[in-house]
Amino acid sequence: MTLLRSIPLWGYFIVLGLGFVTAHLLAYRPAPDMARGRRLAGRWTSSLLLLVGLLLVSNRHLGSVLPALLLAVGGGILSGRTAPAPGQRRDRNEDDQPP
Repeated sequence: MTLLRSIPLWGYFIVLGLGFVTAHLLAYRPAPDMARGRRLAGRWTSSLLLLVGLLLVSNRHLGSVLPALLLAVGGGILSGRTAPAPGQRRDRNEDDQPP
């Protein structure tokens, strides 16, 4: 247990970030027909899950590491499922056209 307590807090932040990115990559299934509002809500929710995980983790209370990691991984999965397809263009208005 002293080994886990000796890890600095930024080390746990790196572990949570890697867990988020790894879960995002493993769960990546772009859905081009997903509604824009649903996609936006999913991305916001995944960001909030990661933020709560980062706020929850503490190297003084080792019991907080696992729930924080689960929140970060859950956010990564949600982010991967609501990601847009690569190269997908958003709809442009007449005003958005380059000159």
